Amino acid sequence: MIGLPTVNNTLSDLIRALQKLGSNYASQPIVLIDEYDSPLISCEKDHYEEILSVLSSFFKVLKGSQKDCKFIFVTGVTKFHLSGLTSGANSANDISLHEDYAEMLGYTEEDIDILFLSKDIIVNPVLEKLNRKKIQEEKYTFSQLK
Repeated sequence: MIGLPTVNNTLSDLIRALQKLGSNYASQPIVLIDEYDSPLISCEKDHYEEILSVLSSFFKVLKGSQKDCKFIFVTGVTKFHLSGLTSGANSANDISLHEDYAEMLGYTEEDIDILFLSKDIIVNPVLEKLNRKKIQEEKYTFSQLK
């Protein structure tokens, strides 16, 4: 009888897959995790701790596998070190405030035009009141670029 996969079995499978990819190909795998915090943000309050525990286990395993990966890139709307997962992945580098990555992680004037202004979409009252001159002169990023 085939049982349901457990978290530990799935994590073990991940380690083996990363090791196999790293040893069977000329270059190491790159792990991209988009919106790592989505399960925590969208879960019911009763399940938060359980999901946090699973994610923490996942990131502990991933941290242990970083030697098998070229790099690991994680995105989310909450700061990684504030998520409660830090003990599982305490070697993360937050690049959201780094000037070299500002356009990749922030919003440029073109982004705002494409997403909001050119479509006459008012996402919230604050956006409606933004000074157009300021939008034209500055890029909206998380860093301190000027």
